[in-house]
Amino acid sequence: MFGSPTAREALQQLTILRWLAVGGQSLAILGGAFLLDLSIPISLLLLGPTVLAVFNIGVHARLKRYPGPAKPAEVLLNLVVDVGVLTTLLALTGGPSNPFFALHLVPVALAAVALPLRWVIGAVVVTLCGASSAVLFHRPLPSELLDIDSSVYRLAVWCSFALCLALLSVLLVQLATRSRQQAELLQQMRERSIRNESVVALASQAASVAHELNTPLSTVANLLADLRRDFDTDPELGADLRLMQSQMALCRDYIREMVEFSRADAVARPQPTAQVVDTAVKQFRLLHPEVDLAVRGVGLDAGAVLVDRSVVHLLVGLLNNAADASRQSGARRVELDWGPGGRGAHFRIRDFGPGLSPAHRELAAAYGFSSKPQGLGLGLALGHMTAERFDGALSLREAEGPGTIASLELPFVRHAIDDRTGSAT
Repeated sequence: MFGSPTAREALQQLTILRWLAVGGQSLAILGGAFLLDLSIPISLLLLGPTVLAVFNIGVHARLKRYPGPAKPAEVLLNLVVDVGVLTTLLALTGGPSNPFFALHLVPVALAAVALPLRWVIGAVVVTLCGASSAVLFHRPLPSELLDIDSSVYRLAVWCSFALCLALLSVLLVQLATRSRQQAELLQQMRERSIRNESVVALASQAASVAHELNTPLSTVANLLADLRRDFDTDPELGADLRLMQSQMALCRDYIREMVEFSRADAVARPQPTAQVVDTAVKQFRLLHPEVDLAVRGVGLDAGAVLVDRSVVHLLVGLLNNAADASRQSGARRVELDWGPGGRGAHFRIRDFGPGLSPAHRELAAAYGFSSKPQGLGLGLALGHMTAERFDGALSLREAEGPGTIASLELPFVRHAIDDRTGSAT
């Protein structure tokens, strides 16, 4: 079994702390021997930082060569080495009377942040054994430091306290940050689960409604065909009947697409971004011939996105919402800008309506919310689900001037897609 990703993070943190320990220990040993002229076994003490440096090089090479997650046992092994070196250095320089004896707390704190409970208990046992060894088997402090009221000793105590405080603060801040992130992720997952349950219930009803609508739609289509034959000579009525017939055909296409999309072999496939935009624009102009749609974009020869019909429906739905919003302010204008942006294709749809209030923008993704009096509250909720399903994002923001801007981002396809399975190869 692979370990938790936090174990790898702990190893990375340990390599940084270990380099700091190597530098700090070396300076303390050399400073005590040459600046303070303390009678300490300098050669034996310098062996500790040397062991840590060699070990740290090995850990760094392991992390670079194997980028996968680490196991908690690796972290505990690293802590054993760190505690062993620290215990040896403290035992050679006064044991419990050494001002830096409190540094034994740092490995336990790091283990508590990154490891499961049983491994934390192991780290506590290792640290306790190391501290006990330094208490039982230690050389006394050099005679120059036996006076605990000396300024050098008090400075060392302050440095030890400041170092422990800084390290523990960093670890606790990381723990608090991770807890907040997990709480936010849990809340998002809970909201997504509630939304998905509502959509599954809607899908079961939609399947039944699609089956029931097929017969009346066929009847209406036949009646429209008869009416066109009888009144085709009337220019105004004939144009209305042709528009009704084309929109009726579009409704029947939607139902057929719904059935095809529900099949197990219906998979998403890569399509050029320009083709996706062209299909959505044609459907929208058929539904809203009275709306002035301005389309601005660039050709993306190498920019294919992984889509199915739901993405086209999403774009059409966003354009429909923009058209409805513009009509609320007496405008008949909608803008669609598309092109490369970030890591994929970016679609920007602007209306010229009254805009959404900040409270409405926060509720826009909620299932059942609609700012329109006769709205069903499905469009934006389904839009967010569709964007998330293709690893994209949908957002709303206020435009500079009247209206609202809906932004849809979809990642470019990086690999070839198997037409039979829809899996990346």
